[in-house]
Amino acid sequence: MRTGTHKIHILKRMYHENREFTFKDFAYYSNPNQYFCELENQGLIKSRIGIKRVKYRFIPNECREKVKRYLQGADKPPSK
Repeated sequence: MRTGTHKIHILKRMYHENREFTFKDFAYYSNPNQYFCELENQGLIKSRIGIKRVKYRFIPNECREKVKRYLQGADKPPSK
């Protein structure tokens, strides 16, 4: 799978479940933190440090519309 596909899957799950995630929730990907960092740099998700220095990633309410537009664009077939 390509990096973009992994990011889309992670973002879709985060959008639909609407909760905080850690890297363990996506342990079936090799190094899911790299995808979290890319999404965070794009301004689609945010993070916070929790108990025992665990980093939680989530989609804040103010970014949900931006994420929805991003996902809608990702579902379109590529134009020729």
